[in-house]
Amino acid sequence: MDINTGKIYEVENEDHLKKLEVDLNTKLVPLTEKQAKNLKPLSNRKRKFLMKKGDCICGSLKSFKKCCYRKYKKQI
Repeated sequence: MDINTGKIYEVENEDHLKKLEVDLNTKLVPLTEKQAKNLKPLSNRKRKFLMKKGDCICGSLKSFKKCCYRKYKKQI
């Protein structure tokens, strides 16, 4: 998921993810199957908001915004 726009991209493997990040010139947040399924029906704006406010993807039990958000917010 692009943290700036909230758009979800489907990738096949890690190499495809890195190539897509370079092509888009942004960092993409990896989502689990469950997270992607829950966020998929939402608008990009709502998805971006919920991702920032929700639990962090690293499993720290902090909110994503207070934990790993800065790491993904930085441009390449």
